[in-house]
Amino acid sequence: MDAAEQPHEARLLKLDISKAKARLKWVPNWSLNKALESIVDWHLAWIAGEDMKQITINQIKRYELNVRKIR
Repeated sequence: MDAAEQPHEARLLKLDISKAKARLKWVPNWSLNKALESIVDWHLAWIAGEDMKQITINQIKRYELNVRKIR
């Protein structure tokens, strides 16, 4: 392992789908707004103390239904 000081990873992380689009011809099934809405909903449920397993399962089901409608 490199013992040299390294920058904190949070400053280096970014979401970039360009390689997947170019190399795999992949396209996202959700818009950025839909994905962010889902993330915010999940976090609000967590803050409210809801059953996160069920929240997550429900979000996955909604995603799967959305993907089936697109294809």
